[in-house]
Amino acid sequence: MNLPNVLMGTATIAIGALIYLNGASNNLNAALSSDQSLAKEATRRMLLQTVNCDASLTAATCGAAGQIVPLLRVAPTGAPGTVVSATDPPTNAGGFALRAECTADKNGLVVRAVRLAPGGGLTSTAAASFLQDAKLAKAVGWSDPESLLFGPGAEICSLGRVPFLTDHSAAPVQAATCDGTQSGVWCDGSYFQDVLFTTAFASPPAVIVVMAKSNNLASPCANTADRIDARAVAVTKAGFRLYCAASPDDVSCANPAKTQMLSSACTYFAVER
Repeated sequence: MNLPNVLMGTATIAIGALIYLNGASNNLNAALSSDQSLAKEATRRMLLQTVNCDASLTAATCGAAGQIVPLLRVAPTGAPGTVVSATDPPTNAGGFALRAECTADKNGLVVRAVRLAPGGGLTSTAAASFLQDAKLAKAVGWSDPESLLFGPGAEICSLGRVPFLTDHSAAPVQAATCDGTQSGVWCDGSYFQDVLFTTAFASPPAVIVVMAKSNNLASPCANTADRIDARAVAVTKAGFRLYCAASPDDVSCANPAKTQMLSSACTYFAVER
């Protein structure tokens, strides 16, 4: 299913329904990583639904590449309100500080999300100003590519460009094929599912894959995992291979050697680069 691109005057914003996901983990780092992924998903949804690009981006907005600017919404009274601030203290959402900035050609806006240490701000550059990202296992700063909330090349607002083509899973995709040796529900490799986009892209898109349900076992193993595999590989204009599997560690789950993987369900979001 294609997410609609909505024209808003001279500026465009790609608007789509991003899915709230549920999951659990019996490993603290995996749980933190899952929580942060969910927080970013919710933040993307909030921004796509509230930011008004006509108010946020005009031909006069960007005086320089990388310039920090506010993201605005238009209130029912017609007066603009701030969604993402351009001054300290930064706007926070889901534990992440947000910053909107101008693209290199000054015709678009991108959003960055980082975890700031106490005392950190919108212009911080020192490594000590940033906290470790649980998913990436490293501190991510404002200038790092990983800080781009919508991924490389994805602008929340742009001037004079064709709107981004996007695609997403209408429901979680169950990965059903074991790429190794399968014994019952267990796979000594990982599980995958080939996905075709509703409409082919002009070039391979950026794809984000998020775990939705880590396994189908009964309690107490349901939705538990100490290791997950959620990724997109072999991305083409027409589709990609979605890997989605989980390895529960609880002794009651009877995981052979605690290394085997179970079929799991993931959602994906693809956006034109």
